[in-house]
Amino acid sequence: MDNLDGKFIKQEIDKHREKRELYKYYDDIYIGKHPILNKTINGIDNANNKVVANFDKYVIDATVGYFLGKPVIIQHNKSDNIQYILEDIFTENDKDDLFVETGIEVLKKGKAYWFIYQDEFGNTKIKKVKPDEVIVIKNATTDEIERVYRYYYLEDIENNKLLLYVEAYKGNKVYYYVENERTGELILDYSRQNPTTHIFGRIPFVEIVNNEQETSEIDVIYTIRDTFSKILSYTADEFEAFRNAYIVINSGENVNEEDVLKLKDQGIISLDEGGNFRFETKNVNTDGVEKHLDRLEKLLHKLSGVPDMSDENFGGNLSGVSLKLKFAGLEHKCIIKERKFTKAIRDLLKILKPVIELKTGEKFNLRDIDIQFIRNIPTNDTEYIDEIVKLQGTGLIDKETLLSRLPFISDPLAILEKVEAEQEKYIDFHKVAEEIDNNVM
Repeated sequence: MDNLDGKFIKQEIDKHREKRELYKYYDDIYIGKHPILNKTINGIDNANNKVVANFDKYVIDATVGYFLGKPVIIQHNKSDNIQYILEDIFTENDKDDLFVETGIEVLKKGKAYWFIYQDEFGNTKIKKVKPDEVIVIKNATTDEIERVYRYYYLEDIENNKLLLYVEAYKGNKVYYYVENERTGELILDYSRQNPTTHIFGRIPFVEIVNNEQETSEIDVIYTIRDTFSKILSYTADEFEAFRNAYIVINSGENVNEEDVLKLKDQGIISLDEGGNFRFETKNVNTDGVEKHLDRLEKLLHKLSGVPDMSDENFGGNLSGVSLKLKFAGLEHKCIIKERKFTKAIRDLLKILKPVIELKTGEKFNLRDIDIQFIRNIPTNDTEYIDEIVKLQGTGLIDKETLLSRLPFISDPLAILEKVEAEQEKYIDFHKVAEEIDNNVM
């Protein structure tokens, strides 16, 4: 029970609550709950626009779409049986959607987790778990996960209060805790089997990180986003405040409050003889505002690495080299994410190893696994096809390699097999036609 006593776990949870506040902030920012919404203006008649420039969601969604928009290929290159079981597990868990949703969580909060378990029907399940509800204790030397505390709150209907529940994972065992409703202490929950043993032989949690520092993409751009939102909001205030010109009244007598209200309601005011009025307007420097916003937006795209899709230079029939240059910043960023995601997938496969070996009766070796990420990038297909046509028949490159150059073909070997099958059918058809002709003659 090393470091698995309730008092120690409760202390870890208390420390983790500060991080939960930060993670809630990231969730709020992603869905558009930005600081600009707290903007206030003194005076009941003053404009108070709150324009949210949600670049955070744009940057995260665009990065995940580029990085994980196309399915990650996980292929066992030696055993069809193992590949079948892998595909069965991944299909059961909607792998592609799981990876995309995990990617969003990772970019948003700097990390996320996969929790692997067996359901009541014996199916292997992989669940995305937010860092909000997981505490991971690692070995300081090896950086391996030694313990995991997953905690959540459930309502105690009888006492109308929330109680803390904890699942503590160590090795192949799970300990269950519940908060004592009277003392608040964390005690072992003996209403269920405690501890339990699972099939995986190791802690069934995988950590996926955004980068070495485990930082959020939101931290990179938040100052630019806040400034952008402020400028948009206060500019909108100015436009709203000055959409109608002020009326300057020159009169021998003071205009009272009743006259002002009548002016607002009816647009009419009576002046004494000799009185006059004029409209007073204020010019808003729109050119200066637009230039400043342009500078901020360019800086944001530069720091985030996400290209501006609305850039007028982005359209047209760009060459493959031009497209690569446009996406160079995003590609450099995604290379780091690919390394981290690849490690997480390999850690996942380590946990799945006992299940795979049990179902196939074969030895599962991670070295036999190939993991391939395919970027979801706009392509100039005509350019690729022209290149293949020029190389075909030169004897320099085989057909499979040539087909692999086409972005819309994920399995060149399967395509070649189909082409060969069609050619055989074509030859057989001509043989039959020729025989019919000979018999007729």
